[in-house]
Amino acid sequence: MTREQIQMHQDHVSWNSDIGMWKQDLATWELELVALKEAMDYINEAINNHENALNEHKGAVNKHYDRLNKHEADLSILTEGSPLDVEMSAMHQEEAQAHLLQTDAHERLKRYHHSVVVLTKSLKRGLENPI
Repeated sequence: MTREQIQMHQDHVSWNSDIGMWKQDLATWELELVALKEAMDYINEAINNHENALNEHKGAVNKHYDRLNKHEADLSILTEGSPLDVEMSAMHQEEAQAHLLQTDAHERLKRYHHSVVVLTKSLKRGLENPI
């Protein structure tokens, strides 16, 4: 074999080694792609669940708002010391407790929502700007 043929043979051996590593990379990436698709399915389900939670919370906020407005309207027709006045006072304590629970639920949902938005936007930016 000539020196040129030996060099070509060495190049082929080296290139075959590269191709072997590429094939290993591709096999690994195919497995990782399956895991990524499963992760995306989970993310989509989590976003759908979050949307449902937002809708439920919106309904609860509206219901809470309506109850408070009704109670406020009822206050205007009460006379001080009447049995209904005492009942309304007790109802007010229940409303105060409900308001605290609604405040807590809103703050938890807000923190989760902001996390979802930040993580999703970050992932999107990362995928939009390939290396």
